[in-house]
Amino acid sequence: MALKVDDLSKIDASKETWDVVVKVLRLWLTPSYSGSKLPSSLEMVLMDSNGCKIYASIRRTLVYRFQNQITEGRVYQISFFGVCENGGEFWTTSHSYKINFQMHSSVRLMSSTSITGNPFSFMSLSDVVFKEPDTSFLIGI
Repeated sequence: MALKVDDLSKIDASKETWDVVVKVLRLWLTPSYSGSKLPSSLEMVLMDSNGCKIYASIRRTLVYRFQNQITEGRVYQISFFGVCENGGEFWTTSHSYKINFQMHSSVRLMSSTSITGNPFSFMSLSDVVFKEPDTSFLIGI
């Protein structure tokens, strides 16, 4: 039986129950700016089998719950998470929304699923030199 999951391109704030299968492209801890030894948050860039990418965040109070469950480069089924608009001055991806893990979020390692799409979005050299790049989200050079 095929697993019924949502495409990341469909993720928005219209409903509360989403179920995605994604590859963790990047995973990093953000340090606390208050001098605490505990990290401020755990941040991720996720990609689905269609190559769509979305930013995800785990706040300080939940890092302990998920930190040892998630590894960069692995594929997971993630369920029961919050979705909000991707705001702020700098975006990690161009997706209009972002994922926020919650206490009841579920993360399950997918051993038989591989997501092999290209995680990079390249620009031609002429576009880099002669066009104003869109700096509203991170780009790789």
